[in-house]
Amino acid sequence: MEDCRKCSEHVVVLDFIIACSLTAFCFLMGIITNSAGLHAMALQELADIITKGVNWLSIAAARKPPTANFPYGYGKLQFLSALVMGGLLSSGAAIFIFYNINHINNSMVEPPSQLAILAAVMVGITGEITYRIMDCVGEKNNNMAILAAAMDNRMDALSSLMVLVGAILSNLGWYSADHIAALAVAVLVVRVGVTIMTEAIQGLLDIGPPEEVMALLKTTCLNVEQIKSIKNLRGRRLGDSYEFDVSLFVSGDMTVYETATLKKLVSDKIYETVRHTEHIHISLYPLTKPIPTPES
Repeated sequence: MEDCRKCSEHVVVLDFIIACSLTAFCFLMGIITNSAGLHAMALQELADIITKGVNWLSIAAARKPPTANFPYGYGKLQFLSALVMGGLLSSGAAIFIFYNINHINNSMVEPPSQLAILAAVMVGITGEITYRIMDCVGEKNNNMAILAAAMDNRMDALSSLMVLVGAILSNLGWYSADHIAALAVAVLVVRVGVTIMTEAIQGLLDIGPPEEVMALLKTTCLNVEQIKSIKNLRGRRLGDSYEFDVSLFVSGDMTVYETATLKKLVSDKIYETVRHTEHIHISLYPLTKPIPTPES
């Protein structure tokens, strides 16, 4: 787990450096080639610098140990980071949509040079490679902020494909195609931004773990011989980890020592089986009535 978390810290630094590099590249190539699409990519990457910088800081802050005021740590900073990322992406794209519509309405369109085609291909390849790296790390760490940043890189790759098509069509005589491609890029960014914000808000509101995680938790508890049945299972996300509240029925004649030993056994089983488990609260209740059977 510690190695995975170090990997997540390294990958957000890499993502930030790539965002800075792509911003400078797209801005410079946008000026050289006179491509509205590349200017759109530059603005998108500029927003990425801000949001990924926030992401970087949130990942570092989330690793801080719990304190008296924050006994469960700072994991939810990752949801807050994702919320900021989504908001900045959506608002920046909306402004750019207005900018491009104004240019099209006023016939302020010119075809970009053919060099824009090569630039779009390079940006697309970089975005897709970065997406694959970050998506892998985000999945392994169950980290929503990294997954959000990974999706942002996938949008960069898709956006560059639109810019590529727009540049080709503009050079073939459809001069507005470059600006239309820029509009399509902005619409994609708005959609992704709204999705990121929705998921981040759910995380801040203590959304539960996925159904498959809860099913695995249930199976793990029932596989312990001394557990008679389940009273209640609850869980919530704490950034890239889970917290579980487990209530179980056991035999009514168990001693205090036996119940304490059983709690430790169940806790260890959950930590071993359910990945990304951070906190477990286990309550044991004496079973005073027989467990109903299908025949009864």
